[in-house]
Amino acid sequence: IDYTSTQDDGTGTTTNGSHLQPSIPGSSDATYYLNGFGMDAGPIAISIHMDWVSSVEEAVKEITINPYPNPTANEINIPVGNRNGAATIEIFDIAGKLVISNSVTFSNNETLTVDVSTINNGSYVGKMIFEDGTTAKFNVVITR
Repeated sequence: IDYTSTQDDGTGTTTNGSHLQPSIPGSSDATYYLNGFGMDAGPIAISIHMDWVSSVEEAVKEITINPYPNPTANEINIPVGNRNGAATIEIFDIAGKLVISNSVTFSNNETLTVDVSTINNGSYVGKMIFEDGTTAKFNVVITR
């Protein structure tokens, strides 16, 4: 772009080179202006939040579990693997409504049993939140 050419100065009249329009942000004393906004107009601001993983340990906070039987009629069995401690098991319907929430304690290689006989037939999303912050997600189908 030739900034010395005739430009509209914002008043509806054109003058030769009196109102130059940069095509990228420009700065004046470390204050940045975009596309011609200068000292006579407030700056336009854009805020961006970037969420960075700060460690490998943080990135590996989700594990996979496979409940069985799936589909099921009345209960699901959840193997916890080599974990000890406590957790919360939550089951949500497809609309995101919490239908079951149980606090459980367990030891290594235990299989937890969750009663699902009180919920309607359909597909559900389960989530197990361990006390160390690790989560496990699973799907379950209820058919009777």
